[in-house]
Amino acid sequence: MKKFRLSLKIILIFAFMTVFIFHTSICAEGNDNAYRLKELSMFKGVGEYEDGTVEFDLDRAPTRVEALVMLIRSLGKETKALACKKTHPFTDVPAWADGYVSYAYENRLTSGITDTLFGADDPVSVEMYLTFTLRALGYSDGENGDFKWNSPWALAASRGIMPPGMNIEGFKRSDVVNVACSAFFAYCKGGQTSLFRRLVTEGAFTQDQFDSAFANYNDFDNLSDEYKILTCLSFHKDMVYQSNSGNYKFNYIIDIAKKGDAIKASVLVGNGRALYGEDGLIIRSFYDTDLYLIETDAESFYRGSIMKAKHMLEDGLRLEDYFSDRAIAARDLFDSGMVDVGKAVVNDKLSTYGLEYKKMTYEEARKQLFLDDRYFELCTLEAEPCAVVSRLLGGVPHGPYGDLYLVYKPGSEMGEGEIVTLPLPIWDPTGWGRPVVAKEEDMAISEDGLTLKYTFHLYGKLKENSYEHASCDVYNYTVDLVTGEVDLKMSEDTNFDMVYNGY
Repeated sequence: MKKFRLSLKIILIFAFMTVFIFHTSICAEGNDNAYRLKELSMFKGVGEYEDGTVEFDLDRAPTRVEALVMLIRSLGKETKALACKKTHPFTDVPAWADGYVSYAYENRLTSGITDTLFGADDPVSVEMYLTFTLRALGYSDGENGDFKWNSPWALAASRGIMPPGMNIEGFKRSDVVNVACSAFFAYCKGGQTSLFRRLVTEGAFTQDQFDSAFANYNDFDNLSDEYKILTCLSFHKDMVYQSNSGNYKFNYIIDIAKKGDAIKASVLVGNGRALYGEDGLIIRSFYDTDLYLIETDAESFYRGSIMKAKHMLEDGLRLEDYFSDRAIAARDLFDSGMVDVGKAVVNDKLSTYGLEYKKMTYEEARKQLFLDDRYFELCTLEAEPCAVVSRLLGGVPHGPYGDLYLVYKPGSEMGEGEIVTLPLPIWDPTGWGRPVVAKEEDMAISEDGLTLKYTFHLYGKLKENSYEHASCDVYNYTVDLVTGEVDLKMSEDTNFDMVYNGY
């Protein structure tokens, strides 16, 4: 028993030291970033230490009014804010902050917590500050906006303003500083210029001043080992969900631990794509977010293993046995915002290329699927809200390739002309992975016309992304045709004797 207690004590001490070292490296980076912002007159301390160095008080949670002031300074707008007269409707803002809040209110950086209360002394949450920053980059929240204020995670990560190690809970002044520095390198909505270049143009500071302040920013040789690990993993090629027509990808590291020569990390990976039409941008979109468990070598960062939460669940594994509560919660948070990210990216493309989105009719959407003469209509099933269209791509090496779509009719909840891509398993008999072909006998629509079910039996070398099977798998898909949501249940059929459910 004594040995056990001693071992447990050692483990706890090691765990504490690991977290402490990682936290210290992030805080140190925050302190460096605070000096960078101070050099640009965009961040001020709360006093001085005995040795004359600035006390930034980075380990304290900022209030909403403090966070707003810090945001306005980091945007180079303090002079304009101080010149503002009180125009905001809030009754709880201290007099010294009236100009800041008025400026933010007039420029739609904040809207308060009620019509008359700003919540000046309330602690700022990470959702609030990311929302402030996304608004500063030109993104809007609300019913028809680019994101929802209480779910900014996916858009913030895709725009690169969530630095590694940021506190999702217990947001601190150090996090505000790190987000502000990351935001300088983020592109404003429209994708034509980064925030720091916009600020140079507006005269907030000169290019030389910025280059001087950020000369060693993210200099790989100057980063701690823990930060290097985060940086390498966040751009690891094997971590990204692969898509032949992917328009954007992002990733965010939730947990990381180092033990001996191995590193273990929980990473959220997002992916999306949208198809362009000839007369503007015709949206056919797919969005995916999932949690990856990665184990890698601490020296070379070479991937030792990778597990995707989706596949783990399909194999009957409990995510709670492999991921922290924080990582699982973050997975849900990010997933809820993926559609908003897709819309924001589409809006960026429209702004960048001066295109206008043209809403398609049902007939135009059906034709859109076959503009390329290499595609053939294999079969179509009619349902109440939409048509289920199976498409075949021929005339290509190692084909055929299958596609399956929902095309929505007038009066549907999804909207006329909306196209939803349905998932198909990837068959990989020769190393050339391709989606199976959905034939009429594979699919069935419910009597009420609101549910689609389709099933595939596959035997041999199967591959879905980096996940391989060797036994016969049964893919059972159920689709809510009203919303386009898909549920997949997999099972193993050892008695099935089919080689390939192909064309």
